[in-house]
Amino acid sequence: MFPADLQPAETADNLIVSRERFGEDAKSLLKTRPELRGIILERYDSIEEFSIPNVEIVHKPAYSLNLYAAMGLCEGFERDDSADEAELSFTAPEAHILIVDDNAINLSVAKGVIEPLGMQVDTACSAREAIEMVRSCRYDIVFMDHMMPEIDGIEAAHMIRSQFPSYANVPIIALTANVSGGARDMFLKEGLNDFIAKPIELRDMINKIRRWLSEEKIVPVSKQPSASRKTEETDVLPQIRGVDTGSALSLINNKALLRNVMQQFYRSIDKKEARIRSLWKTNDIKNFTIEVHSLKSTAKQIGANHLSSVAARLEEAGNKNDLD
Repeated sequence: MFPADLQPAETADNLIVSRERFGEDAKSLLKTRPELRGIILERYDSIEEFSIPNVEIVHKPAYSLNLYAAMGLCEGFERDDSADEAELSFTAPEAHILIVDDNAINLSVAKGVIEPLGMQVDTACSAREAIEMVRSCRYDIVFMDHMMPEIDGIEAAHMIRSQFPSYANVPIIALTANVSGGARDMFLKEGLNDFIAKPIELRDMINKIRRWLSEEKIVPVSKQPSASRKTEETDVLPQIRGVDTGSALSLINNKALLRNVMQQFYRSIDKKEARIRSLWKTNDIKNFTIEVHSLKSTAKQIGANHLSSVAARLEEAGNKNDLD
């Protein structure tokens, strides 16, 4: 049984215990005292459940409001993906975010869509650079590209978790263009907390930040039309054959940002095409596949939907080592 000094008093309402200490003795105690609420502090990546009615799980990091909600002292704040406009209207000036992606366009989009939140945002274009940055800074959230050359996002997350104890409970969210039914479970098993599908969509990005950022750093605001938005409404995007700017704008809802991303795409595409052709000619199928995977999402991000579908077929062929 529990040592005497760990026995909850008869008048106690809650038993808060880490998962490592939640053994048969604790389970038996909660079953025999149904009025006692058991709060289990569990790993961020666990999907375990307990068939004990008076047990509630709080996933780490366990902020004060998580615990207050579990103890019935306030309402919970964790949101699901159906958050309404009021919940998504906030700033977080005290938050510090790191975005990791080997593609400059993806970095621009991710940074651009969250700019109105007023957060401190750093970017890294490789896993190695990201590891050096977390060495000297404690970020609140790390957005990590899944497929990158040399060190991919999952391996980078493993390295961050193992090398830096202060990052044991920091949310790491994957950025991925490969979304399947089991994607979330796969990332959870690998030590990441969640994922965002590419091409990046404004509402999804802000929703994830709202969900994973400490409530203490969220500052709710009333949604007010801004002067920049009025200016943006008069901005005319270029009409380009093969580019559906309407579908691209529906993702990020920001004409100025979309124009900037389209310009970046235009400036980089010749170099990108040359690299893809070179990798194909030298039979470097691994890096060829990574490059067309990246092209698949960035093309979709600017509305070049046909090019995106072609890149997707090339990626599939690369994964199958189908050289034809």
